[in-house]
Amino acid sequence: MASYASTAKKLGNEKIEASKNRRKNERELKKAKSLSRKYSSNLKTIQRRVESSREEAEDVGGVLSQRHAQLESIQRLKQNAEERLAKEKENLEESENELEFAQTQDEKQNISYKIKISSDNIEELKNEIKQRNSMEKKIIHDIEEYEKSKSKISSNIKKNLQAKPGLIKLAKSTVKKVDVTQKRVGTSKRREESTKKKLFVVTKKINELEKVRKARKAKLAAAKRAKARKAKLAAAKRAKARKAKLAAAKR
Repeated sequence: MASYASTAKKLGNEKIEASKNRRKNERELKKAKSLSRKYSSNLKTIQRRVESSREEAEDVGGVLSQRHAQLESIQRLKQNAEERLAKEKENLEESENELEFAQTQDEKQNISYKIKISSDNIEELKNEIKQRNSMEKKIIHDIEEYEKSKSKISSNIKKNLQAKPGLIKLAKSTVKKVDVTQKRVGTSKRREESTKKKLFVVTKKINELEKVRKARKAKLAAAKRAKARKAKLAAAKRAKARKAKLAAAKR
């Protein structure tokens, strides 16, 4: 009985320890799963950012190509206008020189008309060049801003790509941790269940022995009481016999 009680106490302590280990491993598993989800989510976020940034960079690159094409066109038109302006200025200077040597009124009128046409053309070309300069300035500014935006996007892509290997390593590490901890949880659960079963068997045996002990004790007590009653009856019988013998002797 004492050995069973000692075994039950030992198994009870083992069960408490197994429960502690199981709860500890379950907490570690919960933490590992949480980290695994976190790193997996961060990886997906980085991938989405990289894809989004690449699409944005492609869009910015397309706009930059358009702006460069516009700039080249504006610069060609401006150069053409400047060449025409230089030509018109030459024509104006030539006409003004001719006017000085004109002799007839008709010649003067014709040359004056040519001067007026050249002057008008010069003003138109100056206005055109002014507009082209304004457009050129605006497009150059746009190109500079888009180049800055493109550079920023490229930096973000580079930053995210640099962070990705580290996250992949952490994600793999947490997946491994989840797998190992799950096995530990399974082992601790099985150990706990095994200890529970052993404790149940021992406790059942103790209860059975206790019942036997109580039954034996009750039996002994009943036998003792029966013996006492028998002894009492015998004593009473002897006392009665003595009393009867005394009574007979007096007669």
